[in-house]
Amino acid sequence: MKELYAESTHKAGAFLDELYQSEEKYKTGWARDAKRNVAFANGDQSIDPSAAPIWVDDDPVVNKHANARQNSYQGDEIESIIRVLVSYMTRSKPVAETFADSKDEKSKNIAKVAQRIVEAKYDIDHEYENSRMAARLGLIVGTVFGEDYWDRNKGGYVPNEDGQGQPVLDDQGQQTSQQTGNNAVAIHTPLSISVDHSVVDFKDQPYIGKHAVVDVDWAREQFEQNEPGYTGKAADIKEDGSVTGSLSILEDMKFAIPRKGSSNEIKIKNKCLMSTWFIAPNRMQPTGRMLIKCGNQWVYDSAQTEE
Repeated sequence: MKELYAESTHKAGAFLDELYQSEEKYKTGWARDAKRNVAFANGDQSIDPSAAPIWVDDDPVVNKHANARQNSYQGDEIESIIRVLVSYMTRSKPVAETFADSKDEKSKNIAKVAQRIVEAKYDIDHEYENSRMAARLGLIVGTVFGEDYWDRNKGGYVPNEDGQGQPVLDDQGQQTSQQTGNNAVAIHTPLSISVDHSVVDFKDQPYIGKHAVVDVDWAREQFEQNEPGYTGKAADIKEDGSVTGSLSILEDMKFAIPRKGSSNEIKIKNKCLMSTWFIAPNRMQPTGRMLIKCGNQWVYDSAQTEE
């Protein structure tokens, strides 16, 4: 996959677009099954896509199949099974220990402080809730992905300073500030993750893609940066108007939107699709590569630096 390491952002991005579209062709059908599994795990046993009522202009069109489905009894044993298995999988708190790297008192004290931090972060980062979510989704859809990342939108605010330690002012002469950021954890389902399905071992993946629906104004603000890697196209980000495929089904699950006929399309206002691609390191790019696409614009490429 030498195209992933092409010098041109456009060429590498075009190859990634092709990968994403090819994956969606077979992934959407699986996503419908996953949606049904999630419904049953939530206790909704009356989910029959072939007989569900069709919605037209936000009004249901009732048909005899829908009436028959509503009036018939269907048992659901999956909900209780999932609940029991999740309780078994998460009843023990994970053990994480820190050790001093030497026998001197300073190293021992550092290890003790680190141990306290690890224990505190378990509660601060809501690790128990994340573990239950991971267990539940893993049982329902087959697998889950965990992501550790640095969230710039977390933490307190600190004043901006230039290289000489002087405050950075805005157009009104007021000192600007920014958030410090903090580590964060996210649980993803395969509906929002792209991988090379021919690779068995996860660590050998040549690329990993992460997809989400985000606010257009948020995306413009995040990627309007005068820093290496940013392409300067943040102002051209526009709303997609609709999201189709497996990601629209994921949005269905998140917001419990009623099924609308056979079309897997969610209308969105002031939203766009954001895709973040992580490319594995190779000889020419030993630190790997990251590309980000928002609203049909490639807004970031770690391989591109200021000239």
